Amino acid sequence: MSQNMTHEQYVNDLMSSMDWERYQLLTFHKTIPALGNGMESKKISTDGHFECLYLGGTYTSLDAGPIDTGTCPVSVMLEDAGRHWKSFEGLIPMNLWASPGRVRSSGIAGDPSHPLFKHSIFEYTFNAGTEIEISYANSANYANEFWLLFIGERLFKNAPAGVNP
Repeated sequence: MSQNMTHEQYVNDLMSSMDWERYQLLTFHKTIPALGNGMESKKISTDGHFECLYLGGTYTSLDAGPIDTGTCPVSVMLEDAGRHWKSFEGLIPMNLWASPGRVRSSGIAGDPSHPLFKHSIFEYTFNAGTEIEISYANSANYANEFWLLFIGERLFKNAPAGVNP
């Protein structure tokens, strides 16, 4: 993600670079109020499993004003509710999901922080009918937002052998 790219431009750039005849995208986007927390879920349809191949996303890191303090106030945890699998035993900062890290904002109005979070390999099958749950928290005194993008293939139950639309 380039330093001048907005979060929406990042998602659009990612989507334009993928072969969407093969891949599907599941997204989570949430604006978390100051000192807020919660949980969002997304149900996998019963048409077939979702084979996640990559995970990507981005987040803001604003506090008090809004000022980019250089810290990461947004924490998340991923859970497969159907299998009771959790990515971690608790919330972890988004910068630990992000590699190689983030670029701090210059502090100039209209130049928000832009974490460097390109999609990376994350192979996991979410069964048909299950829910992906994302728990989140914001430790800052200012609202922050995050995007998580799950990129994968739909494994349809009734597809002929070797066919995966």
